[in-house]
Amino acid sequence: MRMATRLAVFAAVAGMLVFSGISSEAAEATVGADFMSAYVWRGLTFNDGFVIQPSIDVTHESGLALNTWANYDVDDYGGAVENNDFQEIDLTVSYPLPLDSEVVDASVGVVNYSFPGAPVASTAEAYLSLAFNLIESVSLGLDVYYDFDEVDDYYASASIGVSLPISEDLAIDLGASAGYIGEDASVAGESGFNEYTLSASIAVPVNEDVEVSATINYVDNIDSDVLPDEAMDTDVYGGIGVYYSF
Repeated sequence: MRMATRLAVFAAVAGMLVFSGISSEAAEATVGADFMSAYVWRGLTFNDGFVIQPSIDVTHESGLALNTWANYDVDDYGGAVENNDFQEIDLTVSYPLPLDSEVVDASVGVVNYSFPGAPVASTAEAYLSLAFNLIESVSLGLDVYYDFDEVDDYYASASIGVSLPISEDLAIDLGASAGYIGEDASVAGESGFNEYTLSASIAVPVNEDVEVSATINYVDNIDSDVLPDEAMDTDVYGGIGVYYSF
């Protein structure tokens, strides 16, 4: 697919999501973009150069949420991906589960991954996300994904987050996560603990509608038989994000 066509596809999907958000007073929308030094996903380096990752979120008051996200490669990656091109476009639909609990929040969703120009054009995952609010400013999470299309296997991630207030409007968010992957989803064809990630981020409100964020991440493999060293060209990456909510 030519770059102009990919841009048109992303713009069309984004336009539909924005329209659904602004056409109803019961919905909220956020448009943004992250400008990152690399694209790393589940420990794998997809691009160790500069990328732009635009996104649009629309959430209805019922909790139903739609998201479109893309990775745009500004730099190439050793010939593996082309620069000035979309490498990936994802569409996600999610909905919160009515647990009626102050301790646990849960949601389910489906993600469609599209890879323009790649040998595998697309795949899809269903997921369950759990968030445990046990201590103030500390959160625990468990996310389980199952690829029911091309891969037919699972990936699970456990995480912990700590928010450190700086002022009334600012806080530094620290996070750590670890992933476990099934053998068919693993790049090496082995199941086991895949990767861990440490992160630090801060979000600065410019006004009631605009927010600017900065983040830095460190990622490494847990078991090199599951996630080989050669699949991890990047261990430290980060960037800034700009978001507008309406």
